[in-house]
Amino acid sequence: MIRRLCSLFSLICLTTAFLNGFVTGQEALPSNSKVIFVADGDTIQLQTGNFVRLLGIDTPEKGQEYYAKAKDYVRKTVLGKRVTLEYGPEVRDDYGRLLAYVWVEQGGNRRCINEELLNRGLAHIYFVNKRERHREEFLLAQREAILLRRGLWKLKLVETEHYYISSDKSHVFHRPRCRWARFIRYENIRFFFSKEDAYLEGLSPCRSCQP
Repeated sequence: MIRRLCSLFSLICLTTAFLNGFVTGQEALPSNSKVIFVADGDTIQLQTGNFVRLLGIDTPEKGQEYYAKAKDYVRKTVLGKRVTLEYGPEVRDDYGRLLAYVWVEQGGNRRCINEELLNRGLAHIYFVNKRERHREEFLLAQREAILLRRGLWKLKLVETEHYYISSDKSHVFHRPRCRWARFIRYENIRFFFSKEDAYLEGLSPCRSCQP
């Protein structure tokens, strides 16, 4: 009888925990895991099966300059190693990937791979949520890479327009004739007369018009 009561009590506890997680939308997120696959410069896969999108940055796409160098750097740095994950306000993107800052122990030091990619000129800042942590550190790393023309900044600053447009409510900049630029309210318009000025402020290029 006592065993049956204990079993019943355990079942009730497990059911309650499951329902609480279901109702509140909570999920068990890995805090650390081994990296088993590197998809590209900003996407890795963990031993847990989860894919992780490195938060706050964007690396070149396949076929673009420095795509291979960014991917190779991440592969050499974290593949087969255990990493620690730090999450932001949103933990998943539209593709179901985890969004995280990825930290790894190397040479006795704890390093953020996201920031290292910026510092080496293998990525540019890509912040969507203004509440994200590490924004200032990332901006400093990118500015240094720009000023020293490291990596992709040797090529990325070639001007394609006489000026560029952004909104003071947005994190991206556009070509003047971009269809998305037309939706910017007049009182929010900002003009940049070089790509460098926009990047130094931490803006990202529009993925539609690709300035």
